[in-house]
Amino acid sequence: MVTEVINFRHVGIVSSNISESLSFYCDLLDFKIEKKAIENQEFIKTILNLDSKVKLETFKLSKNHQIYLELLNFKDDFGSNSKRITDVGITHFALTIHDSLSLYEKIIKNGYTALSEPTINEDGSVRVFFAIGPDNVY
Repeated sequence: MVTEVINFRHVGIVSSNISESLSFYCDLLDFKIEKKAIENQEFIKTILNLDSKVKLETFKLSKNHQIYLELLNFKDDFGSNSKRITDVGITHFALTIHDSLSLYEKIIKNGYTALSEPTINEDGSVRVFFAIGPDNVY
């Protein structure tokens, strides 16, 4: 049997403040909540290879039923948010938007920061900027 990638499934983001994360992704970026769930503790313990069970609430978000984000709200104290854009590993995800200048202004107006203003890339095809959302997600 040939193992092949069929599709991109989702990006998972651990949230330290689920209300703020939902506001950012749903209110500012117009994602919709597709599904909210309290995950099975034994299942999560197994797949994450944890020493003990954890309480986890998840929110599956979508945009046009194509882009999927999963916000993870661990009820126990986990992790830190000391990421930088230059860290090794996954540092950001990119979205295609109609009006980057308007979104940039909306993000700044709502108290978030960006690494720069929207800037046209070298081949002139897109305007790019990195916003810093909840939990230091770029």
